[in-house]
Amino acid sequence: MLRVILIAVGWGLAGFVALPVVVFAGLLVFIAFDPVCGSPGDSGGCYMGLASITLAAAPIGFAAAAIVALIHGLTHRRRTGG
Repeated sequence: MLRVILIAVGWGLAGFVALPVVVFAGLLVFIAFDPVCGSPGDSGGCYMGLASITLAAAPIGFAAAAIVALIHGLTHRRRTGG
C-alpha cells in the first residue's frame, strides 16, 4: 500500500509541474491572438491572468495526477491480488 501511495505522490509532483507548463503555453497563445491584450486599456490584465491562472493550475495538476495514479494503483493491486 505504501508503494501505491509513493507512486501516486510521484505522479502528483509530475502533474504539479506539467499542468502549469501546458496552461502557461496555452495562455500565451491565447494572449497572442486576443486583440484586447496589449491594447492601451488593458493595463497588464492579460499578463496578470497568465500568472495567476498558471499558479492556480499547480495544485489542480497535483491532485488530478495523484488521484488518477492512486486509483490506477489500487485497481491494479486488486486485479493482481497483491
